[in-house]
Amino acid sequence: MIFFEREALKVLGKKVNDPSIIRFSKSLSEKPKIDGGPPEFPGDDGADYYFLRSGIMLMFRGEDNILRSIIFYFSPEERFERFSGFYNLAISESSTKKSIMKRFGTPARGGNVTSYSYGRIIQKWMYYDYEKYTLRCEFHGGEDKLAKVSLMTPENAPGRIL
Repeated sequence: MIFFEREALKVLGKKVNDPSIIRFSKSLSEKPKIDGGPPEFPGDDGADYYFLRSGIMLMFRGEDNILRSIIFYFSPEERFERFSGFYNLAISESSTKKSIMKRFGTPARGGNVTSYSYGRIIQKWMYYDYEKYTLRCEFHGGEDKLAKVSLMTPENAPGRIL
């Protein structure tokens, strides 16, 4: 049984051609759709790797194409199918805002109002900051059911003070 959190943390912050990134990508058993960075950030060097059937997106940024964010889609949206792997023992497709707060405590930042990130509307979100990464949980607008989980390098996490 592969817990993707552990595997994802091994590749976060690595360059696009690092052997660990290649192994992680191959473990998903599909070729990614590769796109440039988000158009709302002109001049943002990088690329997004969409593993649509696996429900995972890898976001590479900067001149060195460093993996800055990994997004796990726990409900089908934005062309992604639902991530069906094991993220970890505490987060699954049935997780709610309440269950995540019970497990991880009070988030460092959060909101219940609409915000705008990478061209997508986020209704409810929470951030947990750790030494080497930030965990972001996003929830469906009218519900508290988990929609996405993102792992981000500290410098890529919005609102994080380094």
